[in-house]
Amino acid sequence: QRLQEYWASVGCAVMQCSNTEVGAGTMNPLTFLRVLGPEPWNVAYVEPSVRPDDSRYGDNPNRLQRHTQFQVILKPDPGNSQDLFLHSLSALGINVREHDIRFVEDNWESPVLGAWGLGWEVWMDGMEITQFTYFQQSGSLPLLPVSVEITYGLERILMSLQGVDHFKKIQYTEGITYGELFLENEKEMSAYYLEHANVDHIQKHFDDFEEEARSLLSLGLPIPAYDQVLKASHAFNILDSRGFVGVTERARYFGRMRSLARQCSQLWLKTREEIGYPLGTYQEANLVYPHVSEKLSRKEVLGQAQTFVLEIGTEELPPHDVVEATEQLEKSLVQILGKRRLSHGKVHTYGTPRRLAVVVENLCLKQMEEEVELRGPPVAKAFDQEGKPTKGC
Repeated sequence: QRLQEYWASVGCAVMQCSNTEVGAGTMNPLTFLRVLGPEPWNVAYVEPSVRPDDSRYGDNPNRLQRHTQFQVILKPDPGNSQDLFLHSLSALGINVREHDIRFVEDNWESPVLGAWGLGWEVWMDGMEITQFTYFQQSGSLPLLPVSVEITYGLERILMSLQGVDHFKKIQYTEGITYGELFLENEKEMSAYYLEHANVDHIQKHFDDFEEEARSLLSLGLPIPAYDQVLKASHAFNILDSRGFVGVTERARYFGRMRSLARQCSQLWLKTREEIGYPLGTYQEANLVYPHVSEKLSRKEVLGQAQTFVLEIGTEELPPHDVVEATEQLEKSLVQILGKRRLSHGKVHTYGTPRRLAVVVENLCLKQMEEEVELRGPPVAKAFDQEGKPTKGC
């Protein structure tokens, strides 16, 4: 509710979730279709996201077959979207000065939707809580203007706020925990997705949804056609969780769904254009950049040594790999600095399963001068009888 109130206060329409299973808030037509075209669009909504392959019978503390996202779309980018996001954390009661909030590069793509974007994972105290993306393409079509997508993982944020180590311990409301409400659902749906789903039936469902989508596209109905694409996508995810889909089959399934998603996108754009873009059109600002003198833009290189910090984001590492990685990082960095003739003080390395860091004390900001003496030709061949340099010089 706090997130809804905050984003409503900055101009977002608060909408409802999809009534069809989706793997992420991005797949909701409020995002997938609305980021297309020139119409401005600012929206926020809660999206239960169903991912059969993440089924863990409720045993994994932060991985569920149905988790809850909060999705925000800002179209066009207002220019201060990162600041708006950080203020939203404050609205949740998170003091960003007391927590380690980091933007870690993680570009996003969806082969099924023909969508991708540049962005970051947002980590709080070492755990991913949000995905922050600048959409570049959706439905295999380039986007102009670019939209900003902010996707919060609500269970992880609540676990951090309440100081619990498992989703089932989250206090959902007074006297009721998340586990009491949803743990049995996780167990039974995990059993269905991983053990009991009939692959022959699901395969037929996929084919039927695909055929229905094509029929609706031929009738000029992109919204119900896209709904059938979502149903087909969920059917594929069930087949995948049952281990039914091989590498070759996966590529074929992706191609079939991506083709449908592209046709839905093209038809949606055509429909919006025919009705005259009722939400208006985005006009790119005519920005004038002031001339900056080249001399003023240059910065003098400081002569004194300073502390140097390098941080590297990693995939989840086992504990013993963290130790080895920090040792290798220190060894490699010392070798590189030596080859570059950069003097330095002590080198300290640190590591967690998701990131490595190295601190170099008193690192010189410029290379030490080096004189190299090379043996040249004999003096007798370097100068002629008149004392003038020969070609041997």
